[in-house]
Amino acid sequence: MNGKTGSSSVPSTTDPSHTLAQKPDLLPWTSAATLPWDELCELFRQHMNPGLFKILGRLGYDSVQIVGARDVHYRTRRGESILDCWGGFGTFNLGHNHPRLAAVRRTVDEQERAELCHAFVPAQAAVLAKNLATVLPGDLSVSYLCCTGSEAVEAALKLAQKFQGDPAGKIYFAENAMHGKTHGALSVTGNDRVQQPFKRIANCVRYPFGDAHALRRLLATSASRAPSERAIAVIVEPIQCGGGVVVPAPGYLRQVRQICDEFAALLIVDEVQTGFGRTGKLFAFEHDGIVPDIVTLSKALGGGKAAVAACVARRKIFERAYGSSDDATLHNATFNEMTGSTAIATEMLHVLYDEGLIENAARVGRYLHGRLDELQSRFSDLVVDVRGRGLLAGIEFRNIAELLPGATLGQYLPKLRTLGDGPLAVLVASDLLARHRVLVAFTDFNRNVLRIEPPLTLREEHVDQLVNGLSDVLSQGVTGLLKRTLERRFLDARHG
Repeated sequence: MNGKTGSSSVPSTTDPSHTLAQKPDLLPWTSAATLPWDELCELFRQHMNPGLFKILGRLGYDSVQIVGARDVHYRTRRGESILDCWGGFGTFNLGHNHPRLAAVRRTVDEQERAELCHAFVPAQAAVLAKNLATVLPGDLSVSYLCCTGSEAVEAALKLAQKFQGDPAGKIYFAENAMHGKTHGALSVTGNDRVQQPFKRIANCVRYPFGDAHALRRLLATSASRAPSERAIAVIVEPIQCGGGVVVPAPGYLRQVRQICDEFAALLIVDEVQTGFGRTGKLFAFEHDGIVPDIVTLSKALGGGKAAVAACVARRKIFERAYGSSDDATLHNATFNEMTGSTAIATEMLHVLYDEGLIENAARVGRYLHGRLDELQSRFSDLVVDVRGRGLLAGIEFRNIAELLPGATLGQYLPKLRTLGDGPLAVLVASDLLARHRVLVAFTDFNRNVLRIEPPLTLREEHVDQLVNGLSDVLSQGVTGLLKRTLERRFLDARHG
């Protein structure tokens, strides 16, 4: 011993030989509310996504400063309310900032619950998994919990490969499917524009959505070639939301279920956008009365207050794949099973039933589709189709080049090219927000389709606001709408 007392191996902060790292000039989190809007926009453009900022500018959305949201409305700094018929692509089924979900978040924080406890049993996650098993049909009873829909799809694809013992087997996905943009999920997302820049995982095969006979022929052909060519899984959306709100014929999923059984392929149903009451049933596959082998869930599962997702499988599938102690951790991630997120998801399920939101989606959905059908009849020269189910609708417009006289088209053609795909839908969405304070979305792979996907708390008066606004916008005619919108916003030079 050296005889000294009170010695420590930790250097003193007053010791000139020890210097703390100098704190850089960091913005506080409160800057989002205090900085001028132009400066915040520039931060986004410079440090996040300059291409997306151009799109927001062309729509006129970059001029709207959102400071809050509640139920079906956004609130702007100017004190205006914007009716949200976008709904976060199906995230806000309970509306924005539902007070019961906010209360759960506060309680978890106030009680200093452990958010992650990797070495121990995650109690809240276990409760959520049990609740998912309760509301899902059949033996869909074992959950892998994660953060996003893409992660849930990744988990489902790996689970199918592990269960089948065939990592080289074929996975079939639909043309124009939207399953996510991480590597595996992108490989089963059926759109060339988003797939081609990247190397996809092997053995993923497209099939035409809605055509069960074509799917069966593909699987039969593969099975006849060699054992290595067999199908191990088919992944499908009950309704193709990103593909243009495409609804297959009644019974389609029953046929796909039968085909999967015939060829010993697992059926993966992606309910990331259609789940939790969106279509007037808890899950959209219930309209066809089937039970998938694996189902993927996200978006609405977190109630708009948490990033949480799930890949839920039949017990025998999960246990064969990951049931041994050697295989139990073959697929996991750091931020799965967070206490706050899973507690919020559990409360979301309670609210969904307590407030009758599934029934409301069916009832108000019928009113919405009735009014949209009337809109199509009135503006049949502009609107090609209206489709969907429950509080999910797609409005498909005609190509603007077919609607404008040649001279007018030539006059505006350079400006139209700056709008990208689906300029009529772009014009309608921009004018609807600017003059009627209603926000709608586009579909990922058919930009001439406006997607209506509001919170399930929507009421008839909100439907009237939406449809009356659309009627007013379309009554200008294409030329009038084009002139008004381009003059108002689209040619602002700073958006490029």
